[in-house]
Amino acid sequence: MATTPMRHRVIIAVASCLTLLALVMAVGGCATAARGVVGGALAPCTGNPNGVSSESPDAQHHVDAILYSGDQNDARKHLLAVLAALPRTLVVEDRGTYLHATSTSLVMRFTDDVEFLFAEPGRIQARSCARIGYSDFGVNRSRIETIRERLAKSPDSAP
Repeated sequence: MATTPMRHRVIIAVASCLTLLALVMAVGGCATAARGVVGGALAPCTGNPNGVSSESPDAQHHVDAILYSGDQNDARKHLLAVLAALPRTLVVEDRGTYLHATSTSLVMRFTDDVEFLFAEPGRIQARSCARIGYSDFGVNRSRIETIRERLAKSPDSAP
């Protein structure tokens, strides 16, 4: 029985997607990198362009720290409210001055680590990094900027 051209296209498309997925997962990422607070600072990103950190010295990975005014505890509560409103985002660790959340992509279910450190008054250090893959296509930088924008709103207007 001859296979139809449409069936060939579907088989090729599925095989291509599976090959691409295997390649992305094999390249690695932050899964092998440290997370959390290392020496009083957030762990550094890997050399791959799949994450950002406010403590990174290089432009490819650097994102500005998030600034706030007022009480640190109020800023922390506001940050928790912003994180709770982000889709597919879950706070997995809350140690007062350190917050660790995970954010899962909608389709492929990739997990990114999103971390915050209240290391000094008025400043929140931020890090968002893909666990796997070489590039995140700017998703982590965009996530931190979205959080920054939402935090800039008054707590009364928090999402």
